Amino acid sequence: MAKRSSDHGFGPQRDPTPLLEPIDDPELIERLARGDAWAKEALYRKYVHTVFGLALRLLGQRADAEDVVQDTFTEALRDVQQVRDRGALRSWLLGVAVHQVHRRFRRRRLLRVLGLERNDEPALDALAGRAVSAEQRLELRLLAQVLASLPARERMAWSLRFVEGCSLDEAARYCDCSLATIKRRIASAQRAVARHVQVAEVADE
Repeated sequence: MAKRSSDHGFGPQRDPTPLLEPIDDPELIERLARGDAWAKEALYRKYVHTVFGLALRLLGQRADAEDVVQDTFTEALRDVQQVRDRGALRSWLLGVAVHQVHRRFRRRRLLRVLGLERNDEPALDALAGRAVSAEQRLELRLLAQVLASLPARERMAWSLRFVEGCSLDEAARYCDCSLATIKRRIASAQRAVARHVQVAEVADE
């Protein structure tokens, strides 16, 4: 793997070759628990774009998203034996990534106090596919600007629900809060978004 600042060298700066032989998550966890070197590479190839896309949409800054990818896979390899449900590897891995995103938000608050915060371009329109029209791209940019104006907790809750398609239970678990709290954060963010952008509602479970 290409090296960055850690021994594992995880990072989305390279486009990994897809797995020639797809492996299901239970077998992947089993091989990771045995320290299988191939399984480490397989985990990265299978989920790097999922983790990077999540981090970039939540953070809006490519450099921070790349750091989240590196730290997520490093932590995942260290703690993979904690996965109790062998069919829930993706959900667990995304939870690790969201935890890393929270750490970046705390760091940003410190940088803001010190007057050192970066202001990168919003990520939603940058992640849009080529088929997206100019009008839709402008709407995504507006949405990104509205989300950027929200408190970090509300922005993350709304993005997990509406952009990532997480259930309310998943969003609450990723944000380490109660179901009532995640609903309140999402509703508050949705009111702000609805004043500027037309977004389809997602029915509560």
